[in-house]
Amino acid sequence: MIQELKTYACDGIPTDEDIQQAIDIAQRDGCLIKLSWYVKHSGNYSAIIAHDSTLESVRAQMPRVYGI
Repeated sequence: MIQELKTYACDGIPTDEDIQQAIDIAQRDGCLIKLSWYVKHSGNYSAIIAHDSTLESVRAQMPRVYGI
Protein backbone atom coordinates (compact mmCIF):
# COMPACT_ATOMS: atom_id res chain seq x y z
CA MET A 1 0.00 0.00 0.00
CA ILE A 2 1.26 3.47 -0.81
CA GLN A 3 0.43 6.69 1.00
CA GLU A 4 0.50 10.33 0.09
CA LEU A 5 3.57 12.17 1.41
CA LYS A 6 3.28 15.89 2.09
CA THR A 7 6.41 17.93 2.68
CA TYR A 8 6.55 20.93 5.00
CA ALA A 9 9.54 23.11 5.85
CA CYS A 10 10.23 24.76 9.20
CA ASP A 11 11.99 28.03 9.70
CA GLY A 12 14.79 26.61 11.86
CA ILE A 13 14.64 23.67 14.24
CA PRO A 14 11.01 22.52 14.68
CA THR A 15 9.32 23.52 17.91
CA ASP A 16 6.87 21.31 19.78
CA GLU A 17 4.06 23.37 18.23
CA ASP A 18 5.44 22.75 14.70
CA ILE A 19 5.62 19.03 15.36
CA GLN A 20 2.12 18.90 16.85
CA GLN A 21 0.74 20.80 13.85
CA ALA A 22 2.33 18.23 11.51
CA ILE A 23 0.88 15.35 13.58
CA ASP A 24 -2.56 16.98 13.40
CA ILE A 25 -2.32 17.28 9.59
CA ALA A 26 -1.20 13.65 9.27
CA GLN A 27 -4.15 12.48 11.40
CA ARG A 28 -6.67 14.71 9.65
CA ASP A 29 -5.58 13.92 6.08
CA GLY A 30 -4.47 10.30 6.58
CA CYS A 31 -1.07 10.96 5.03
CA LEU A 32 2.60 11.00 5.94
CA ILE A 33 4.38 14.29 6.61
CA LYS A 34 8.04 14.92 5.86
CA LEU A 35 9.05 17.80 8.11
CA SER A 36 12.27 19.43 6.88
CA TRP A 37 14.51 22.12 8.33
CA TYR A 38 17.91 23.68 7.76
CA VAL A 39 20.53 24.54 10.36
CA LYS A 40 23.19 27.03 9.26
CA HIS A 41 26.69 25.50 8.98
CA SER A 42 25.20 22.07 9.75
CA GLY A 43 22.88 21.11 6.90
CA ASN A 44 19.43 19.84 6.03
CA TYR A 45 17.42 17.56 8.30
CA SER A 46 14.03 15.86 8.15
CA ALA A 47 11.66 13.66 10.13
CA ILE A 48 8.77 11.52 8.92
CA ILE A 49 5.48 11.87 10.77
CA ALA A 50 2.64 9.33 10.52
CA HIS A 51 -0.93 9.48 11.79
CA ASP A 52 0.10 7.55 14.92
CA SER A 53 3.26 9.55 15.69
CA THR A 54 3.72 11.24 19.04
CA LEU A 55 5.78 14.26 19.99
CA GLU A 56 8.29 11.91 21.64
CA SER A 57 8.58 9.61 18.61
CA VAL A 58 9.26 12.56 16.31
CA ARG A 59 11.77 14.10 18.73
CA ALA A 60 13.57 10.71 18.77
CA GLN A 61 14.19 11.12 15.00
CA MET A 62 15.79 14.53 15.48
CA PRO A 63 19.44 15.17 16.33
CA ARG A 64 20.12 16.18 19.90
CA VAL A 65 23.21 18.16 18.88
CA TYR A 66 23.86 19.96 15.60
CA GLY A 67 27.42 20.15 14.30
CA ILE A 68 29.02 23.36 13.11
